[in-house]
Amino acid sequence: PVKAEGSVRLIYELQMTNMFKGPLSLRSIEILGDGKTTVGTYQGDRLSDCLVRPGQSQSMKDRSVMEGGTRAVLFIMLTFGKDQAVPDFLTHRITAEYVRTSGEKRLARGVGAQVPVRRTPPPQIAPPVRPGVWLAGNGAGDGPVGHRLSLQAWNGRLVVNERYALDFMKFGDDGRLIRGDSSSNSHWPSYGQEIIAVADGVVCEIKDGVIENTPGAGYAVANSLDQAAGNYVILGIGPEIFAVY
Repeated sequence: PVKAEGSVRLIYELQMTNMFKGPLSLRSIEILGDGKTTVGTYQGDRLSDCLVRPGQSQSMKDRSVMEGGTRAVLFIMLTFGKDQAVPDFLTHRITAEYVRTSGEKRLARGVGAQVPVRRTPPPQIAPPVRPGVWLAGNGAGDGPVGHRLSLQAWNGRLVVNERYALDFMKFGDDGRLIRGDSSSNSHWPSYGQEIIAVADGVVCEIKDGVIENTPGAGYAVANSLDQAAGNYVILGIGPEIFAVY
């Protein structure tokens, strides 16, 4: 659970695969708390908007239609008010439409994909930048937005390795994010600013020497698994908890 704006939020992804030959049309996905109460529902436009189809374009006509052998990932965010109890586990009731060989349309329903809710409190961290007016953007939101959309295959699993990533951009004294030519790194007030540790910890790994990108010109170095993080520092701040810069 993550606390934000006076509420508790559960952020995770539901991965689905159509193991049949024919297409399935997802109609709704209900999230059940402790197997009883409905704590969230995705259907209609909200369902389609929060789906990602690996290997398919996000502009495809209907993301809720899964052809045989294809996958879909639903990006879920559940919000609980201060008076609402957070369940110990979540299950999912999936309703999908399929077409029989006779041409008749039928609905199929199933409940599964039980997910335990972690009770370990999230780490308390400080801002990674010095005081000033900063924009923290592209963070985790409701659906496949910002860095949360970074869905990658890793050791045979689909993972979202940037789920909690943020981009920090500093406003200049004139209230602007850019001074002059936006293609020059030095014209961005954020460039060259000092970053600080978000918590006490141990530096686990450092990488330097990757050529800097030119804003708006794409990657200066081919984007591969080894180069995806660019120049970085990894700080260990707890058991299996890391801050990546």
